[in-house]
Amino acid sequence: MQRSKRHFYLYLLLTFFFSGLILYGYFGQLFESPNTTFFGAEGDGLLTYYSSVYHVKYDSSYFHQEAINYPFGESVFFTGCQPILTNSIKLLKPLIDLTDQTIGITNLIMLMSIVFSAVILYLIFQKLKLPGFYSAVCATAIAYLSPQIARLGGHFTLTYQFAIPGIIYLILLFAEKPSTAKSLLIALFVFLMASTHIYFFAFFSILLLYFFTHSFFLKTPFFSDWKNILKHLSIQIILPYLIIQILIHLGNDVWDRTGTPYGFLAYKSSPGGVFWPKQKPYFEWMTKLYSGENLEWEGISYVGISASIFFFMFLFTKLKALVQKQKLRLYEISDNTNLNLLFAASFISLIISFGLPFILGLNNLLNYMGPIKQFRGIARFAWNFYYLINIVMVYVLYKNLSTKNNTSSKVIVCAMLPLLLFDAHRNIENIGSYLNNRSSLTDEKIDEGGLRKLEPKKYQAILPLPYFHIGSENMSFEPTESTIEEYAFELSIKTGIPIFAVHASRTSLSQTYACIPIALEPLAPFPFVNLLPSTKPFLIVTNGSNLSENQQRVLGKAKELFSTPRYHILELSIDSIKQIQKQFYFEVQKEIETKKLTQNVNGFFTQDSIKTWFFNDFEDRKSMKAFEGAGALEGELSNKEFMIFEGYSPAVNKENKYVFSFWLANVKRDLFPRSTIKVAHDIGDKMGEKTKHT
Repeated sequence: MQRSKRHFYLYLLLTFFFSGLILYGYFGQLFESPNTTFFGAEGDGLLTYYSSVYHVKYDSSYFHQEAINYPFGESVFFTGCQPILTNSIKLLKPLIDLTDQTIGITNLIMLMSIVFSAVILYLIFQKLKLPGFYSAVCATAIAYLSPQIARLGGHFTLTYQFAIPGIIYLILLFAEKPSTAKSLLIALFVFLMASTHIYFFAFFSILLLYFFTHSFFLKTPFFSDWKNILKHLSIQIILPYLIIQILIHLGNDVWDRTGTPYGFLAYKSSPGGVFWPKQKPYFEWMTKLYSGENLEWEGISYVGISASIFFFMFLFTKLKALVQKQKLRLYEISDNTNLNLLFAASFISLIISFGLPFILGLNNLLNYMGPIKQFRGIARFAWNFYYLINIVMVYVLYKNLSTKNNTSSKVIVCAMLPLLLFDAHRNIENIGSYLNNRSSLTDEKIDEGGLRKLEPKKYQAILPLPYFHIGSENMSFEPTESTIEEYAFELSIKTGIPIFAVHASRTSLSQTYACIPIALEPLAPFPFVNLLPSTKPFLIVTNGSNLSENQQRVLGKAKELFSTPRYHILELSIDSIKQIQKQFYFEVQKEIETKKLTQNVNGFFTQDSIKTWFFNDFEDRKSMKAFEGAGALEGELSNKEFMIFEGYSPAVNKENKYVFSFWLANVKRDLFPRSTIKVAHDIGDKMGEKTKHT
């Protein structure tokens, strides 16, 4: 017994050091200066670094973040700031201040999560009574083949690879000898990982719900009592969910987030994304037979060639048994009941990741799926299957080898393990250099001239131009170039001033519509002005390029403070913001006067009598929903198309820019702004023929 324990700890240490050695070998350059290395120097990656550092450094609340979406702020659960990690750093401040090491700590934990994943996989294999060395090698290979490694470039909160192996191990531990203490341990793990990213809650829920439900129908001694099922599911799933919801509401009182984020069926997986070795050079010859599918990178959760072969061999044996009318239990893939149940649950996750049943012409069912619609990247559900199919493969291969002990079993094991290791190598061979980026976000050595003399307390918010607002899933302003986000984040980190722009998730619709008019034509006073808590001016950061006419109008009201080689800093008073709409009105009036628009053509003032526009007030369509007058065009937007205009614009000049403008009712309601407008136009060529363009 003592020797067995020694072997257990010996190979546990071997797993840790072996996986750590591989980590350093492939990712060593990232350890040289972790606090100045940015795995993602733009987009979601840069946002996570910024929101994490700002939260630790400036936020007074643990659950509400002031960094973005000024003047409202946002819950830490929607900004990607990794609340468990950053709040831990905040809690430690009185003892040891690690604020300036936040980026380095974030990077190291993400990298070490691969090693922790290998260690937990080893523990799973030991729970399944597999040999130590065999367990160590297979655990390390599975950890480095994981599709989660691809998230290191930006989706940091999804990179924690020990999460799914962790819940698998805890379920096996609980099933071995159920207890309330183990249920509470599972609840704590579910809470911690779900607080990092809510997708983990969904992954865990599928495994737990299926495991408990199927165990109940198998009438095993403990699980056959529905009271036990209800008690422990309540502890393991419902309790952590309720705690998270309470914490979310502590961080804000937003009630109008989108109910249907974009991408539920856009970011799905497929059999090709899971089983096909796309971009693997040793299978280039196979592409001559089948080139694979054009998948979004989100849809790729490759399980490895070994697991693919193993899975299709499993399907073949089940099909053979069905044809021969043998006794058939589809979920039995091994001789271990608990492992079989977990595998069956992961297969359900795989089916969900394919978009079934919605892709079978049943996408209208999504309207009735409630909170499930929030999980738009459903391809990620294949991660459950990735871990379970590889765990089962490693278990079954060894069992076959140890029981049958024939030549064919040895050949299969000797072939599949090298393939597993080689797949893992191919998965990580170029990742290190891809992640080795730099950013000026926290670089204090950069001499920004007047930035050192700036008095942050004089300003209430930073307004980046070009303006960006990402997150409402309805109205969106994508940054025309990634540098403006970096400049705004950098200025905010160095001064502590929050940003009057948004890059988050599921942002409040009412807050969105209060703020985005700053980038739109100023037809009315800006709603956000009356919501500002201060009369202090805004600080504008801009590089002066890619500004729309409306944003140039805002910039024209600002006073330049200083410039750097990369951007300009200006001051914009609140009074100046209020004047923008009034000035626009007078500019229009002046244009009418100076251009001598004396001709009245169908109610429009113009310089001559030639009509160069088309206008339809739909007065011939009487409607109770008319915005002005008595008429309006009404139609059903959901899954249908209807014509707004068909005809020819008079006196068209190809050199001019033409605006297609209309008023849309209910534009502030969820989903309405996501309506798609198609414009098909005919252009005459030199021969007088017409070609339709869309």
